[in-house]
Amino acid sequence: MNKYVAFLRAINVGGHAIIRMEDLKRMFECCRLLIGQTCIQSGNVIFESREDDTALLETRIESQLEKASGYKIKLFVRTMREVKSIANQNLCKLNDDETVHVAFLNKAPDKKIRQALPSRDSEADDFKVKGRQSYNLHLQCGDFADPNVPFCTNKAIAVV
Repeated sequence: MNKYVAFLRAINVGGHAIIRMEDLKRMFECCRLLIGQTCIQSGNVIFESREDDTALLETRIESQLEKASGYKIKLFVRTMREVKSIANQNLCKLNDDETVHVAFLNKAPDKKIRQALPSRDSEADDFKVKGRQSYNLHLQCGDFADPNVPFCTNKAIAVV
């Protein structure tokens, strides 16, 4: 069995496409997928399948979710191996006042978007794209912590 993470977009956000986690679990089980864990309110689901083709899994799950919920829900699937590899990357040495935020993307941004992303850099933030992820190296400046950093990253790479 292969282990995967499904990243669902725009469910349980701002009162839109509200799906209880128990219902989400049943929707995945209807696709003959073994659920390991649903991440509360995020819509992210860890599951197992014998299927190797992530594109086929995405199509199958999206179809089932729309049929069961009445909402067209976009998602993408990553292998657990990919997610763990990204989490274990040491892109740079972090100081105590720095954090790295990772945004998972359904596809690699085109060249124009990758070239535009550094224009979002500031004294507190550096943005980079590598494959199907964007990275934000964020420096905490005193009491300043920008709650919009992930949004800025997503907006800059045109996924919002």
